[in-house]
Amino acid sequence: MGMTMAQKILARHSAKEEVKVGEYIWANVDGTSLAGSASLYYDEYKLEKVFDPERVYAVDDHLAPPPNIEAANEMVKYRKLVEKWGIRNFF
Repeated sequence: MGMTMAQKILARHSAKEEVKVGEYIWANVDGTSLAGSASLYYDEYKLEKVFDPERVYAVDDHLAPPPNIEAANEMVKYRKLVEKWGIRNFF
């Protein structure tokens, strides 16, 4: 049986002829997203920069509009981190 579209994409990005369901691979990604929990990376792991700001996409839609003051403050912190890390793909 042939590979699915997702398997073909993953195979190409991992320089493999074929990938199988359940297989772990190392793939070169075109981009990645940054969740609203970005402050965890900064507070907990002291992350000072992202691997490539042009290939990181930040979205703050999970708490929009913020349901409470704590969430609103977290989104302010998120926006400051996006700016600090130089992420321009912010939605």
